[in-house]
Amino acid sequence: MKKILIAGTAVLLLSGCAQETPGKPEPSPVTDDLYSRYSEAVNSRLSSDSYTAAVSSKYSYLFSDNTTGIYQMDGVLETEKEVMHMTQHLNANGMASEIEGWYDGSRLYNTYNGITYYEDMSAKDVRDSMLLPLDPFAFPAEYIQGLADSTAENGDVTYSVTIAEDHLADVFRDRYDFNDMEKLDQVNVSSGIITDTFSAEGYFLSETSRFEISFEYSGQEVKTVYEGSVRCLNYGSTSAVISDAMKSEFAQYVNYKDIDTSSIVVEPAADDTPEATVEATFRKRLVGRLGYTEESDGVYTQKYNENEAYMIDFNNHTFRYSNYTIDYIYNWKGNVGSMGKCTVDFASGTNSSECTDETMEMIDKVRSFMRMELYYCGLSLEDLQAEE
Repeated sequence: MKKILIAGTAVLLLSGCAQETPGKPEPSPVTDDLYSRYSEAVNSRLSSDSYTAAVSSKYSYLFSDNTTGIYQMDGVLETEKEVMHMTQHLNANGMASEIEGWYDGSRLYNTYNGITYYEDMSAKDVRDSMLLPLDPFAFPAEYIQGLADSTAENGDVTYSVTIAEDHLADVFRDRYDFNDMEKLDQVNVSSGIITDTFSAEGYFLSETSRFEISFEYSGQEVKTVYEGSVRCLNYGSTSAVISDAMKSEFAQYVNYKDIDTSSIVVEPAADDTPEATVEATFRKRLVGRLGYTEESDGVYTQKYNENEAYMIDFNNHTFRYSNYTIDYIYNWKGNVGSMGKCTVDFASGTNSSECTDETMEMIDKVRSFMRMELYYCGLSLEDLQAEE
């Protein structure tokens, strides 16, 4: 619900942790051929009515007296046809908000810091409530100062777009600024880079965006870095189901107009604040966000249901999915999955001769399970692997 989810300007200005600004890459000329391939990738991408999007956004502030502030959000949106399930974690200056919602095609049932309510809205409104654009956009050629592309070994193609100076403010305001920074004084957008990646098959995989901005607040200049990230996965295999029990529970929710907003308590985010490393943050949030139990030093478990369980072993860099007596194991350090005598090397795209198509498909799903646990913790598999 955008009326409640988007923090006001006053909250943003009180928030924590600016980062140093890296050097700007030299933009490449925008050739007709390159622009044609870029716009074709965006506009002709494959689609599905079942997919998962993991998002994160962060505003980092540096005030003229060298004090800093941060406002950040991470969340996951799972979509299956008209049904959506969304979670969000917001952190502003160490104060946290937790949001979970279910959308049945016309109504969003939300829990916001323990307060339950519903609001009638469109599917677009739900997607907008994630505070980032979930789909790529092919910017007109005149909006682009530089355009570069690269192709990975697996065929994924990445396009990096440097926005032209004359269009920076418009692009940031119209597409990325869900927190209405344009309402502040003397706003100036000085740089913007958007990077989109598509799979070899043509699906949209990810977008990262970064803008450098400044504005005036109480007579002082505030330098700001905005960073956004969207990752899409599980096309055609995402499940979002509202059970009868959930429907009965949702029937007790009140309309958002009837909420006593004074009853919404924003708690300190001390237990959810990022640690010095991705692994340490993951360990903390496995317990705090996902309800895992630390069975022994570095080993965390969660029983999914009577027959299924997850185990994450940081000592051996493995994620184990157990289903009855069958164990599927994914080693994120080696980027290798296995079940019995079947081994799949995701880095090289090879597998052992004992593998069947069905087993390899399940091993790939288990790697996706691991990826989703990271997304629910506001992290990514790539960042965890890069740290090893």
